[in-house]
Amino acid sequence: MTSHANNAIIEGRTTLVRGRTAPGAVVDIKVNAVAPIAGLFGVTQDVLTQKVQADANGDFSFSIAPQLPLPGTRYEVTMVSHKENLTAESRLVLFQKPG
Repeated sequence: MTSHANNAIIEGRTTLVRGRTAPGAVVDIKVNAVAPIAGLFGVTQDVLTQKVQADANGDFSFSIAPQLPLPGTRYEVTMVSHKENLTAESRLVLFQKPG
């Protein structure tokens, strides 16, 4: 990831996430949001499932745009890059800025 460190705090409704992989690779992206409700219990929501292709430099990006960005929500991002017979997986956790 080139735009956010793991466990970073994000603000607002839409967050642009950027990364780098092999040039021309296809990246499968899945984002789940776990909203803190009633103490330790959370509600999980599928926020994004998308495929993007990295450019000639290996750069790619996508946006996280939750319907209801509750303070303290945890976004679990899984990215799996595929090129020819090579696969690489990366995970990132982001947190909605507390209110």
